[in-house]
Amino acid sequence: MSGIEKKDKDNLLGKNIQHLRKIHGETLNELGDSVFLGNTTIKNYESGERDPKPQILAAIAKHYGKTVDELIHTDLTELSEIFQLTALKKWWLHGRL
Repeated sequence: MSGIEKKDKDNLLGKNIQHLRKIHGETLNELGDSVFLGNTTIKNYESGERDPKPQILAAIAKHYGKTVDELIHTDLTELSEIFQLTALKKWWLHGRL
């Protein structure tokens, strides 16, 4: 396994944070404001350059309605389809009421 592949595999947390931020339509600044950090810090978490402290990790997890364990150990990149289907279902139900 090359260094790049290892870094990508090892950066599941960063990928998850970035993916959740994007499917929720948030910018780096918006997530940063929610957890009282700058956009550069969030960007560094996403790239794997930096690891969040436990209390920050808990705040990010809570912000997205996930557990810390999910952020660290579960590949959440397939949530886009789930999130979009949930939004479509809500739209459909509200339109039908």
